Amino acid sequence: MNSSSTPPTDRLDELLAESMVRALAAEETRELESLAGAETETLVASAEQAAVATLVAFADEDPASMPADLQSKLLQQAQTHFAQAQTEPHSESGNTPQHGDVLPGPGSKPSSVVFPWLLAAAASIAAIFGWFPVGGAGGPASASEQFQGMIAQAPTDMLRLDWTVLEDPASEGASGELLWSDTEQRGYMRFDGLQSNDPTVSQYQLWIFDDKTDTATPVDGGVFDIPAGTGEIIVAIDPKIKIKEAFQFAITVEKPGGVVVSKRERIPLLAAVPG
Repeated sequence: MNSSSTPPTDRLDELLAESMVRALAAEETRELESLAGAETETLVASAEQAAVATLVAFADEDPASMPADLQSKLLQQAQTHFAQAQTEPHSESGNTPQHGDVLPGPGSKPSSVVFPWLLAAAASIAAIFGWFPVGGAGGPASASEQFQGMIAQAPTDMLRLDWTVLEDPASEGASGELLWSDTEQRGYMRFDGLQSNDPTVSQYQLWIFDDKTDTATPVDGGVFDIPAGTGEIIVAIDPKIKIKEAFQFAITVEKPGGVVVSKRERIPLLAAVPG
């Protein structure tokens, strides 16, 4: 949004909401501090509480759409969630909102500053709920949620590559894809039909080829298993050193625990940047 045409109070609401779903740029951080002044830290901390409340409120909702009763349900759930925060005292000046002031008490009028950005944060998070990495009832995100979240968030440098099936018994009939971002240093692998392994006999290992380093010695991207009876499975990439410019990914079959240097005798799957 163009901040030059946005009223200061609306812009503050917008920046607080945005700070809950992404890291603000340096310029935006300075703008937020300019608008909020001495209350910056308190407002951001309270916005984080509002974000948590939103996730609690919508943990079981259909992520495809935002419910019409967003405002009432958020307030109801958050009031319960923050019940213990109501005991925190106000500052002597009476001007700085405390964490316990995030939600108004029954019958009281919400703060003209806090209430708008509380709803703005709720709206922002609910709008992106389809990719926000949360688990049921606020628990840890599943690998599948994180995979779908990265697709929806789509870092500008994200690689999304299909696996190429090579001649190996483990990959016969297999398919899937790989996601990776150099800037975020994270990624995920999706497999469907990859043969299960006995971890006491062998394990799968990912190798990442970096165009900025010696391509003869790819980076260990982690060892993993495919349990018996598993259909589609998502595996997080775990690079042992920083990747600067990934261009190729290979899955090998290795001894239990993996190896430091692979002989690449068995390569079931390969994914590479075109060209």
